[in-house]
Amino acid sequence: MRKSLTTVLVAAALTTLAADASAQYDVSPGTDGYERITRGVFDLGFENLLLVHFLSSNEPAASSAGVSTSSTYVAYMGGLVPRIFILDNLTLGLSLNIFYQSNTLEITSSDGTETIDSADLGFIGFLMANYYIRLGYSLFFKPGVGVGGFYASRETPYDEATTDDLEIETALYGFAGRVDLGLIYYAGAHFNLRAGIDVVIRYGAEETHAGTSDSFYSVDAAFGAGLGYSF
Repeated sequence: MRKSLTTVLVAAALTTLAADASAQYDVSPGTDGYERITRGVFDLGFENLLLVHFLSSNEPAASSAGVSTSSTYVAYMGGLVPRIFILDNLTLGLSLNIFYQSNTLEITSSDGTETIDSADLGFIGFLMANYYIRLGYSLFFKPGVGVGGFYASRETPYDEATTDDLEIETALYGFAGRVDLGLIYYAGAHFNLRAGIDVVIRYGAEETHAGTSDSFYSVDAAFGAGLGYSF
């Protein structure tokens, strides 16, 4: 009897220890899914960025003269992003995009409001490097940086009041940088979805046909979304 009781107690103790040990390895909700993307995987993505910017300005000198300005521009950037994983979770790729931006400038004075519209159309590209950090259940944070350049043509009506058909065309070009702060979710071994915030930096010049140019610098945060196929 005593031997049987001892056997039962030992078995119960071993079962408890085994349960405690296994508890360290239990998978809780949100931690299963894909853990990494291995070296050699090629991914072809399609990405989009959208930015809406509004700025109202009332400089002291202009305000005293009763003049105020406001500017609005809507920018879209989208294209293909082929990338390859050169190490586990580390990718190198090219972001090749069409760039379009619509600009509206309003100048309000005692004489009324003058509106100047222009549109930019061109190309912007980056060499991107991203590192995928697993957050859980096939969801990754993919911080990355990119460097590249852009070229676009800007068309501005010469005089909206009298010459609607005439336009001034200028060229914009220069350096472009990008900071990717997005997320990516692998719905399967091949298909993925991505979304997040990107910061796009442009530094360059706007040049007219007469050869005169003005430099400009812009930093914009935009919302991006896209999808990809890995193989």
